[in-house]
Amino acid sequence: KYKPMTVKPLNRVRKIKKRTNSFTRFQCEDYGGRLRPSWRKPHGIDNRMRRKFRGNKPLVAIGYGTNKKARHVIPNGFRKFLITNLHDLESVSYTHLRAHETPEHLVCRLLLEKKKIKQLN
Repeated sequence: KYKPMTVKPLNRVRKIKKRTNSFTRFQCEDYGGRLRPSWRKPHGIDNRMRRKFRGNKPLVAIGYGTNKKARHVIPNGFRKFLITNLHDLESVSYTHLRAHETPEHLVCRLLLEKKKIKQLN
């Protein structure tokens, strides 16, 4: 009896959050909305944040990174995978994409259908 192959999620690796607060720009809170809080590395010659003085915000560092195995894994256990060309289609099943459809996958599905039409012609 023929059984169709099912796609299984990766072995779950617990994602350890070393820091939950986002890194913010130096003195962004002093400018009341005029300076966006998105991260920018301080470059000033006398900048106390860059020089890592006590009482200042931490700088972005490699030690805050997540485990390589847990990176880009969606909560359902599957890894994010963007289809950009026909070669990428070979490793992803069409039925799997339809079954696990979410707003992120909708774009992938539309691209997938477009590529399938191109492949048939």
